[in-house]
Amino acid sequence: MFSNEEEKEMVAEKKKRRTINEPFFLMNELLEWIYQNYRRKPQTKGFYRRLKKTHEEELKECVARPIDQARVNIKLGQIKTYAGEAKDAIVGVHPAFFYNTDEKVHTELSNARSKTVIVPKECKISQLFYKLNRSCLHVTGMPCIALQQKSDSPLICLPVKRQLVNAYPPGLTKRTDLQVAVTFKSYVNTDTLEKYVDENFIPFIEQHREKIYMPNAPAIMLCDNHGSHVADEIQAKLAASNIRLLIVPPHSTHVTQSLDLVTFFAVKGDFTPRKGAYMPKSKIEKVNLMYQVLEKHTSSSTNESAFRKAGYSAITEKKGPKGED
Repeated sequence: MFSNEEEKEMVAEKKKRRTINEPFFLMNELLEWIYQNYRRKPQTKGFYRRLKKTHEEELKECVARPIDQARVNIKLGQIKTYAGEAKDAIVGVHPAFFYNTDEKVHTELSNARSKTVIVPKECKISQLFYKLNRSCLHVTGMPCIALQQKSDSPLICLPVKRQLVNAYPPGLTKRTDLQVAVTFKSYVNTDTLEKYVDENFIPFIEQHREKIYMPNAPAIMLCDNHGSHVADEIQAKLAASNIRLLIVPPHSTHVTQSLDLVTFFAVKGDFTPRKGAYMPKSKIEKVNLMYQVLEKHTSSSTNESAFRKAGYSAITEKKGPKGED
């Protein structure tokens, strides 16, 4: 029914789609593509099995993980440039003053699960992803983890139009345990982050410096390049307190940022992302759930492991000061 040249075209299309992170989700999607492009009668399972058998030296079936669509286009050169800048930035910075912050948005995604796909034989499973778009935000958690010793309390945002009268769960206090804010779609914006930096992060750093007798110790805040995170007013406030903002390349946090590599991977395991999954209706319950999950996965040992996996091994080899755990 199909010539050798046509089958070679099909194999070439599979390879092409793999390179842009849009692999065929096995039989149905592949057969639909063949029908649309060659206008023959719909093919059967038998054709799919024969095609796979004929080209078994070129194709294989394996599992692809979902990845945010914007992350597909990150270039290796950008990461290498950043790695050099980061290496210079951490010189002279004590591990107790190296922090990483980022947002973890809990959403409902109907297809946010690993899927079996057909890809070129030489494809590495560890590098196999498919594109995914975000939707249906519920609650955002923004932890601030330290490489060593104590981390700062997290910022949690809800998608509410008006400020809540009481957004703190029983037993948890503002600033000491967490800070709650309300924003459009629950994303952290510049005003919210500036308030968090003013009321939480800078006072936390200053108290920590006094506690371990290092009043002039420089600090680093590692974050992505989202506009709200790198606003001039925020950088100015941090710089005034001897805190440098170290910015990773766009859409590269899945390979350069500690929180994405270890912490958020574990957090996702406690949030079922499929559409229709249970999520508390109460705003306070949502805040409490996000807080408990972040608290569970930001222990000192987990944080240090996260920084190591992101490549900050040189700084982790330094000894921490005596003081708190």
